[in-house]
Amino acid sequence: MSQTAFFVEPTGRTDDAKTLTKDEVDYTPEGGAVLGVMGLRLEMPELSRVRRVLHPSLGSGVWARAIAACYPQTTPEIVGVERRSSERQNVVEACPGGVYMMDFEEFIQIRHEPFDLVIDNIPFSGFPRRDKKRRADTWGWHIELLRAGLLTDDAVVAFYGLTQMGQGEAAQASMKEWSPMLALRYGGRNEHRGEGTERLAPIPKKYQVPGGPTHEMRENGGDSREYTLWVWSVADLRRRRSQLSTIEADREWSITVNGAPSTDNALDAQILRLKRPRWETVQLPVLPKHLRCWSPDAVPGTRPIPQETVDTVAALLRGGL
Repeated sequence: MSQTAFFVEPTGRTDDAKTLTKDEVDYTPEGGAVLGVMGLRLEMPELSRVRRVLHPSLGSGVWARAIAACYPQTTPEIVGVERRSSERQNVVEACPGGVYMMDFEEFIQIRHEPFDLVIDNIPFSGFPRRDKKRRADTWGWHIELLRAGLLTDDAVVAFYGLTQMGQGEAAQASMKEWSPMLALRYGGRNEHRGEGTERLAPIPKKYQVPGGPTHEMRENGGDSREYTLWVWSVADLRRRRSQLSTIEADREWSITVNGAPSTDNALDAQILRLKRPRWETVQLPVLPKHLRCWSPDAVPGTRPIPQETVDTVAALLRGGL
């Protein structure tokens, strides 16, 4: 098995590069997963104790490993979802609470006890976007989980993805339906596909030869795009909706009493503020390069996260930037 045909070789990966590309597989470096979990706990102390955690796009289980490493005394019940059977051996060990080998869409059709925390590096298709096949805009996995009744009243959903998430026209309805409350912004370039590995990449049409290949193998490198851990809170959603309902009722009362909308625009301004997506952005510290990448002989999730990694990330967070 060569690295020309596969992302990684010695650790049980059996999917070829074409399959991994199709399934949007990008492994989060161990340091990046630990930084996300620790940074989230630092910003939201109420997450110091959680009972049930869901990883809806488990991959090899690195985010589950990060939860176990960051909750050493009170490890919650960890449940995962992974569609690729080639990861079975890794994810079963990482998720003692159970693993569902199926698509996310299948999983949310099953009745489950709600989760307190949902966190993962999900595929780009799990964020709000334009589904070209269906010719419709998608809501995103966070809203699908909410509508499926899989989140507790105080649940937090945190998805690792591109910093520019939500800027496109297709995402606007989703952002207004449930705005993130927090964005934990990563610094530096993260390596998601392994040092010395290759990926199957499309050949630009102007360089394609009639009847020739449309894809070629290219060496992976640091991802030039910026990444953020996007955070949604069910409690924050309830608070915003309650405030909006109260202010809209006050506005209606003002119209009833005065026979016309008040000339004071304060209520209208408050309504617009609550309806407009808004969140706090926090810059996370830049990890050392060796914690922002991984190598084929230590694929993230295939082993417990070293305590040294946890200690390094904790020290960086305590020291700020």
